[in-house]
Amino acid sequence: MAISKLHFQQHKTIYEACALFCYFAINATINATTVIMEEARELQPSFQAWEPFVWEYSSALTSLFLMPLIAWFMRQYRWDWQSIKGSLLKYCGAAIIYSLLHVSLMVSMRELVYSLTASDYQFASSLQTLFFELFYELRKDIWSFCFFVAMIAVYRFLISQWLGDATNLSDDANNDIKLNTTDTLANLLLVRKLGKEFLVKTKQIEWIE
Repeated sequence: MAISKLHFQQHKTIYEACALFCYFAINATINATTVIMEEARELQPSFQAWEPFVWEYSSALTSLFLMPLIAWFMRQYRWDWQSIKGSLLKYCGAAIIYSLLHVSLMVSMRELVYSLTASDYQFASSLQTLFFELFYELRKDIWSFCFFVAMIAVYRFLISQWLGDATNLSDDANNDIKLNTTDTLANLLLVRKLGKEFLVKTKQIEWIE
């Protein structure tokens, strides 16, 4: 049964949350079982079977919690091709902040789980290993941040094409429609949708339902 546009708009947040949860859950499960299978080749495993699941799921849950912040950041600070240097600096800074938050929340989750099992989890044993671990996580998190940004951008583009959304009038920074003396009321159509107002050029209308 095909999902109607109205149904999707009414339950958009639920669909997005379920899709993200499934993605992170599947990815974490595959990574955890891969670690276990690789360790099974050794005669004496260096960890218990449940530990890789704690490592992977703590990382996945943290990424899931931080996804709304990435989406918010992309709305507040849209990539500007007219000022690539400025956008690059903003997104690099956001990637570093994302990495620090990801590591902090991830380690906190692991510490909690290990404490409940009367085990000891140690992220770094010395200052030198701490910097090493942070750099190790930073390079992975920056790549993940870039992937999430690209994924959100593509998703928003595809959804806007499917739903037929026009540019939001309140979003002046991204408003491609410029009113001038050649635009008349016959050439423009004001549409109210989901509590927002959109300005549509009549020559861009392909169908009306």
